[in-house]
Amino acid sequence: MNTLKSRFQFWLGLLLLCLLPLSARPAVTTPPAGIIGHVQGHGIWVVTVSTLAGKTLDSQPTDQFSNFKVTLPPGKYVLQPIFYPPVIPGQPTPDYVIAGPTKIVTVLKNRYTYIILPTALPLPQPSALGP
Repeated sequence: MNTLKSRFQFWLGLLLLCLLPLSARPAVTTPPAGIIGHVQGHGIWVVTVSTLAGKTLDSQPTDQFSNFKVTLPPGKYVLQPIFYPPVIPGQPTPDYVIAGPTKIVTVLKNRYTYIILPTALPLPQPSALGP
């Protein structure tokens, strides 16, 4: 009987020893991907991230230097910078926003894509206007 108990304890211990590395192993994580960028404008802008179908996924404010970072899975996204004027005490509340042009950005797997978002549409060149 003692031998049977010893064998059982041996096999149980061996089984637990084999299973230990599986439970102690860290979960597999994928490296982050997304967009790092700069808005060509002064002040704090809000960058909206949407799908190509128009569904808004995220709105990320820029830092004081107009830089932003958004973590996203790989795919194609539409980004648009928007400026909400600050409310100044004693002044009328602004009733406008400035929306820059949209830009389509492709996020690749395990990488951040760097972009610069303009805040105004480009003006036509003088040569294109005629003499």
